[in-house]
Amino acid sequence: MKRRLTCSVKYFCLGAFLIFLGSVLLCGFGLTIVLPHEATRHWPEVTCQVINSSYSSRICSCEYQAREISDPRQCLDSYNCLHVTVMYRIHESMSSTWLPMINITSHAGVNRSRDIKFKQSADEEFSSVYPGINNVIIGRLYRSWEDEFFKTCALHECGDEYWNMKQVYKFQRLWGQPGHSFTCYYDPNDVTQVILDRRPTSQMIHAMLWPTMFLVIGLLIWLGLWLGCWQVDMEKYSQPNIDRTRAPILPIQYDIHCIGPLDRGIIQCLKLEYQVRLMHHTVQEVDYYIINDIKEDMSVYDAVSWIGSNQRHPTPETVNTCFNKAGFPNKATSAVTSTTDDVALDVKLDSSHLAELCAAPSTELDLPDSMTAKEFINFANSATATEELPGDWEQLQLDKNRDGEHSLKRKKRRSHVAHICS
Repeated sequence: MKRRLTCSVKYFCLGAFLIFLGSVLLCGFGLTIVLPHEATRHWPEVTCQVINSSYSSRICSCEYQAREISDPRQCLDSYNCLHVTVMYRIHESMSSTWLPMINITSHAGVNRSRDIKFKQSADEEFSSVYPGINNVIIGRLYRSWEDEFFKTCALHECGDEYWNMKQVYKFQRLWGQPGHSFTCYYDPNDVTQVILDRRPTSQMIHAMLWPTMFLVIGLLIWLGLWLGCWQVDMEKYSQPNIDRTRAPILPIQYDIHCIGPLDRGIIQCLKLEYQVRLMHHTVQEVDYYIINDIKEDMSVYDAVSWIGSNQRHPTPETVNTCFNKAGFPNKATSAVTSTTDDVALDVKLDSSHLAELCAAPSTELDLPDSMTAKEFINFANSATATEELPGDWEQLQLDKNRDGEHSLKRKKRRSHVAHICS
């Protein structure tokens, strides 16, 4: 469950990141690429020829919104404003009416006496009016739609003063030489506004495709998480609530359609392995108990029963040794020097003393009835050392002890007696 929750959190964060990234890119590309493309995609393409280029007054940089200044010290960064005047001819199909007469000296919008010095021949040549029937238009060239938006200079730079001046001089050298021809685009609503370049359609498609793809992937991840949570909730409410804490192993005749998925997998695939691991776990749990607790829960009958199942003919000396190792008092004056029934004891104990030892556990442990020494020995002789247990002895043992408590105590006692008798 914890691993599933961690995985869900990772996918949720990934989806949120993709949605955030797609939204930011979509807004940024929409303002810088999509908007200029939509504003200029209907502008016709023509061939422009440069008539004149000159510098006007100095312009402040972007932090002052490109305003003209009377004193250059009023702004941190500034540059000279470049004006490029071009002439282009539109096709006969584009204009069948007379265009307004245009004069270059009045259209340039520049103080002629201060900055622009036209040659007299140029003034006489270009100051004449052009009737619209010739389809000749005089306009001002801008680098892009963003620069045309300000309608101030041919290009609008935002940087330090050295960078701005460098870019202005470079643009004047490449596109401001008189007589130079190149492809340009003009505004149908204002034919005097001409731009050098516009956003291509392929660039607009890429600008919209990738952010949209990020948004879709992020939304699909969130949708998958929502469907997964909904499916888990449906499975939770559709399955019956069954208590599986009382029985360590479910009976064979239990209805498989009424149990949970964990029990169903154990019964169908891992029943044998589950039983083996359960018995190993039970034996390991016995080792954690201290010896004093085991002695309190152990009875002499259990000890003799375990000994009888492993030894064919136990002697009274063997039983006496087990009593002594288990902590019952020994009234004999001699010490026991052997713990097995194969080695003879140094001191032969009489039957009366063995009877006292057999009666002591019944009194101290409050047993319902006592056993004589002869009954202990006869019980041990009735068991053989070569008896074989059935293959399903674990299941039979668990069926006899459904609550599991009595079986666990018996295994504790047997393990302890095996330890003290060895």
